Amino acid sequence: MSRVALTLIGLALVAGPVAAQGPGPAAGGRPPFAGAEGREALRERMRTMSPEERRALRDQMRERRQNLTPEQRAQLQQRREERLAALPPERRAYVQQLQAERARLRAQVEAGQLDRRSAGQELRQWRQANRPPRPNG
Repeated sequence: MSRVALTLIGLALVAGPVAAQGPGPAAGGRPPFAGAEGREALRERMRTMSPEERRALRDQMRERRQNLTPEQRAQLQQRREERLAALPPERRAYVQQLQAERARLRAQVEAGQLDRRSAGQELRQWRQANRPPRPNG
């Protein structure tokens, strides 16, 4: 079998389940991996994929994000703001602090004061040091 045929088969395997999930948030439908159960399903799916399949899925997701219309981007931004407003006050404060820390690190990376790997390590350390307790114990 040729490389092209194998690539097409791989893409069909990756795209098949994604297409079967129905309309995504940009089309006004429910996001395919919404909520805790959806995140766990996505994690499990990613664990069972080969590196090539994961790369193809990431590329597909990146392309879908890049192809959003300005109206779709505005809708997604509005949903993000609504979710943030609906959070309990302590959780909202944590998310806002996290956003500020990410912005600070991003500015340092753009200024050349920090490389991306170091910024990622710093952000992981910040999350571990500042993570609020889970509501259910």
